[in-house]
Amino acid sequence: MHGSALVKRPMATQCQPSSWDAAVLEKRAAALEKQAAVLDERAERLDERTERLNKRAERLDERAACLDAREQLVASMKQRAADPDQTVAESYQQAVASSRQPSRERGQKAARQWPDIYTTGYSDEGDSSGSEDSASVSADEEDACHQVKATSHTYNRGPLSQKEKTQLGQWNKGGKSHQWIATQLNRKPENIRGLLDKITR
Repeated sequence: MHGSALVKRPMATQCQPSSWDAAVLEKRAAALEKQAAVLDERAERLDERTERLNKRAERLDERAACLDAREQLVASMKQRAADPDQTVAESYQQAVASSRQPSRERGQKAARQWPDIYTTGYSDEGDSSGSEDSASVSADEEDACHQVKATSHTYNRGPLSQKEKTQLGQWNKGGKSHQWIATQLNRKPENIRGLLDKITR
């Protein structure tokens, strides 16, 4: 005022990111990528460990089922020994059933029950009952374990690992059947379609 000149102030300019800020951001991005790679590797190790634990649990389940079958067999043998009449009746039924089996199968079963006859040509009648019972128990126990294993297969449950998801997508694109894929992943065949739907969403 009073004739004095007005002083013009420079207009504020927008802040431009400096080269130092860009370098910091690049370092941070590189660190994040490295951390992501470490996490991916850790996740893969956890998936492998989960797979090993699932297989171990499956083996333990099979062993427990075999032990249960063996206990049931022992209890059945004790019951048969306590009731001679029932033992005679069951032996007769087994003899009738074996007569209907093919000759080769009868020969194999007879060789297991009476090994002395097939190796020496004669059998000591005084000791034959004990060997027959022992062979019968061993064969019955083996059959029971095989039957339990056939019916007690444990399939993998829960979500797929990242590795399994990748394999599932590749196998499906390659035209593999659901039955084949289910065998590779140890999953039920009827669940493969649902798993495919989840990874394609």
